[in-house]
Amino acid sequence: MLTSLAVSRFSLFAEAKLSFTPGLNVIIGENSTGKSHLLKLAYVVSALQSESSEETAPEIHFHLDERIAEKLVAVFRPNFLGGLAKRNSGRASGRSRCVVHADFQGHALRFSFAPNSRKKVVIEAHTAPKIAKSPVMLPPKEALSLFPSLVGSYERRELPMDETYYDLCRKFQAGPLKPSQLHPVASLIQELETILRGKVLLEHGRFHVITSDKGKLEIGLLAEGLRKIAQLAYLLLNGTLCRGCTLFWDEPDSNLNPRLIRKVAQALLVTAQAGIQVVIATHSLFLLRELALLNRSHAVETLYTGLEYNSSGVAAHQDEDIEGLPNIAALEEELDQSDRYLEQYLETDQAKNPENDQEPPSAHPKKALR
Repeated sequence: MLTSLAVSRFSLFAEAKLSFTPGLNVIIGENSTGKSHLLKLAYVVSALQSESSEETAPEIHFHLDERIAEKLVAVFRPNFLGGLAKRNSGRASGRSRCVVHADFQGHALRFSFAPNSRKKVVIEAHTAPKIAKSPVMLPPKEALSLFPSLVGSYERRELPMDETYYDLCRKFQAGPLKPSQLHPVASLIQELETILRGKVLLEHGRFHVITSDKGKLEIGLLAEGLRKIAQLAYLLLNGTLCRGCTLFWDEPDSNLNPRLIRKVAQALLVTAQAGIQVVIATHSLFLLRELALLNRSHAVETLYTGLEYNSSGVAAHQDEDIEGLPNIAALEEELDQSDRYLEQYLETDQAKNPENDQEPPSAHPKKALR
């Protein structure tokens, strides 16, 4: 599991150091503050650490620098590797290297590259673990409906999408484990199937969900939020996700209505409660509130990371309580809108009913998650 990630001159960040809890990790920030970049970088270093473990592929130790450059370019899709280095006044300095340092429960991976580097990476420290479980990255759009055509297309053609979709579809290729092998996560699968109201089935290369009321449905006929949950269920069924793994999920609330966001929030918490490290990026106040409400009964260790602009770029702040973070613009705007809506509601209501001076039942104080 990832325990910390420090960067210097990476993307929008002059300097940033993040800690990670084994439970639920939530990265918050408005658009263009680097949420997805941090999440993708955390995924890339976790995937590389898994690939370079002694059990997985000892030979990669001799080519790890090339693999780091290859993976960064495939996931972030810059024109060249140095494009990921933070720029000064619109121009990159060839002397200020980008440095990335990740720690995995005592095993470290540290590397750097120059802003003008096309594919050269310098490994400054690396301690390979004997065993490291492969992480899972769920991009904003679900991928079950893209399987299996995406795998073959990505391997043969240039596609305008980052490699996280290809990585995920490859993980769908494994068939389900035997029931005797699912004991550690059997209860989690049952909870996800309860939320899904069905069981996920891979048949003749295509995914379906078998429901009690509608029978067998093609995966594309389900709402996107349910397809996102179906991804989790199947990755548990085929052993890709297991205790000790890390799940990265970029904007799990993307394109979902509030009812489905509630289901996704429940899925996130039961996943973290099952011993799987969860790292998400979001700017949804609704999702944050739902996680806080549900976590009162699940009691999952949670760490919030708030991103905000400052004079040197984007700064990261961390706290176990979201109210301990500085003001997050994306959340403040939603809270401010709630206040303006409430004020207008009260003015209109009092004009129509002067004798009614009570607050409407929907009133909420301006506290982020209380």
